[in-house]
Amino acid sequence: MTSDEIERTCFHCNYFFPASEGVTEYGICLEDSDFTPYIEELMENLNFACCQDLIDEKKFPGDSEPCEKFDEAEIIEVADDSSLGELLSHFKETGEVDQEKFNEAIMKDQLKDIDLKTLPVEPYLKMLESGDKDEQKKALHSLGGLVSQGNREAFEVLFNHLKVLPPPEKIDDVHIKIDILEGLKDGNLPEQRSRLISLLIEELSEVVSNNTTRQWITKILLYLAGAPEAEVRQPLEALLKKREFSFRTRQKIEAVLDELGQEE
Repeated sequence: MTSDEIERTCFHCNYFFPASEGVTEYGICLEDSDFTPYIEELMENLNFACCQDLIDEKKFPGDSEPCEKFDEAEIIEVADDSSLGELLSHFKETGEVDQEKFNEAIMKDQLKDIDLKTLPVEPYLKMLESGDKDEQKKALHSLGGLVSQGNREAFEVLFNHLKVLPPPEKIDDVHIKIDILEGLKDGNLPEQRSRLISLLIEELSEVVSNNTTRQWITKILLYLAGAPEAEVRQPLEALLKKREFSFRTRQKIEAVLDELGQEE
């Protein structure tokens, strides 16, 4: 037998199913018509109790010689240092498995093969336009995660969404804008950063400073304070000359100007 071949036993047949939870050498054959009424409960819910007497009657060792219905199972190689590999190692040692952690590990291993930079964002765009606040919040969080992975489309969706939103009037409006900025700030391309700076300067020129909008103004200035001085100083200085601000807001803007370039 070559390394690419597997031993022809019931263990290696697609129809073989373990006879109980945990480590066991016994199993049943899902091609046996007696199990047909119970297959969904067995495979989806691991509910062995639904036909325990039948299992006890029909179970057999997995190393048995297979019948003519043998259907070779696909062998999937799992890296020992992967999320799934570590969980399987724990299972081999203890015989214990956490179904939630198992599902999470499979998802993580699947995600490793997905290029998040090019992942389509249309589903999240639909969620944003749904009008459902919970769906919108989920979409903003997911799009922000994609932006941090270099997904240009995700950045465009968030940027355009922020751009069309009117100046905030209610605290919910403020929170939405803050969530969008949290997603956009991880855009690490110079062109993305420059566009975001320009948009935030525009926001400052339009937003009315009051108790409701104070959080939004603070978030904008916090971002600008950490941006390159060459891109922020002149626009902020021009804005101070162009528009009247409250004493407190003007102080905050001037503080940002004082901070610019200090860490260079």
